[in-house]
Amino acid sequence: NSQSVHFRNVEKTRHSLYSVTLSIVERPLFLFVSFGPILEKFMTRIMVKATAFAVCVFVVNLSIGHERAHGQWFESIGYNRLVGQLGSVENGAGIPLSMGEADTNANASLFRYMPNVLAPGLAGKNIVDGSGLNNDGPSTHATGQARFIFGDLSIAQGATDMTVYEAVNYWNVTLGFAGGGDPLAQPFKVQSHAWIGNGFSTADAENLLQRLDYMISQNEISVQVGINNGSSNAQPQLLGQAYNAISVGRTDGNHSRGFTTLYGSGRVMPDVVMDAVTTSRATSKTSSVMTVLHHKAVNSGNPDASRAVTMKSILMAGATKQEFPSWSRTTTQPLDSVFGAGEVNIYNSYFIIDGGETDGSTSVPAGGTIGQRGWDYGENIDPGTPLYYNFEVGPGEHFATMSIMLNWEIEITDGDPGPLFDPIADLANMSLRLFDSSVTPLGSPLDESLSPIENVEHIYFQDLTEGLYTIEVSTDRPTDFALAWNAVVPEPNSFVALAMVGLVCLGRRRKRRAS
Repeated sequence: NSQSVHFRNVEKTRHSLYSVTLSIVERPLFLFVSFGPILEKFMTRIMVKATAFAVCVFVVNLSIGHERAHGQWFESIGYNRLVGQLGSVENGAGIPLSMGEADTNANASLFRYMPNVLAPGLAGKNIVDGSGLNNDGPSTHATGQARFIFGDLSIAQGATDMTVYEAVNYWNVTLGFAGGGDPLAQPFKVQSHAWIGNGFSTADAENLLQRLDYMISQNEISVQVGINNGSSNAQPQLLGQAYNAISVGRTDGNHSRGFTTLYGSGRVMPDVVMDAVTTSRATSKTSSVMTVLHHKAVNSGNPDASRAVTMKSILMAGATKQEFPSWSRTTTQPLDSVFGAGEVNIYNSYFIIDGGETDGSTSVPAGGTIGQRGWDYGENIDPGTPLYYNFEVGPGEHFATMSIMLNWEIEITDGDPGPLFDPIADLANMSLRLFDSSVTPLGSPLDESLSPIENVEHIYFQDLTEGLYTIEVSTDRPTDFALAWNAVVPEPNSFVALAMVGLVCLGRRRKRRAS
């Protein structure tokens, strides 16, 4: 029920022949580009030789008119409700951003992947070319992505600084893949990748994914990655199959779905979905949400709130499911195979951060210890000692839903003491359980999430009435983790009030697992 994998393929790229598909995850107009000299020219710059490279780029018409009005996605993710309730919220100011983009120029000597810094929607933004290769003007795709991440179509318009990388340069240089060295340190808090990659050997793809997972945990960056458009079961090799990234699909379900095929096969993708007409847009919008949430976390004054694993757990715990009548999970499959944890909802996630951190107890508490919403970041939980969190539903009260999300990162360490990066992957097996402790502590088990392969566990319960409940978190080995929870109380109205009075008077308690 655990994974411990050691990969030693550090020299593989020096003389490799590649036929790789690199795609922008958008609706295609289908332009095929085949060119060997690009990689040789590029590799020469980074002191690594290659003899062939083929890239298939799908270029899209990015007319904003084809996107749903941005006010609609503001509404669907709960942003309008949040602002309406609070008056104003954080806007991403001071949060450093980065983005990876596929080159869209077919010419071997030209690169086009940077946003248009003169676009009206990006006025006042500081956009830096992190790869230093762009020499053919702006990319329309990149411009659209930037506008949704921190421009005029974003909820994070207070953010001002973004570094942009060309995708091949990012994996070869920044992640150190081409030379076999360590991934470079990165100073960002949010990173967005609206491109996919295929055509690698399994060993090379897994090495790249491990490098990304290592970078995320070392630098505490929330990395959003797109998956395929179209309702296919074919998942891209890069980058959605990383453990520590956040894979993003579409609310309409028109994206690749199902399970990972490498680097720990059988895990559910995507993690969350977003109201968007393409997975590129879904990725950039989710990055916009994460930028605001990071700003909120910084303002909370607790540095553990800004950790990548905490942010991921908070985002997923706040996701909504009422949009998806078919949404389901099981005790061994924590997420829905199409919609993941559900649709991103910043209203819920914002108030999860606001609920503050509550540490788990090594013994079952006598009463309630956590509020309606909140989170906990735990370090090196003891395998022999589970942690417990109690919450109460008071007399006459009712939780319409209770979402509990446990996340932890795959641990990647470097097994090479020299200049090369030799990734060693180790994944703990954690468990999540919910008990009814109203009569006796841990008296009645209500649900559990026990996936043997994921780095996420999730319990989603409907119709919790009066009582004392206990969340149990356990592990098979020491590991850091993040737990987040979100209870939704029905809006008061006469019908609900009457129904609740009736339930209290009858002494009935109805609890139903969402499966």
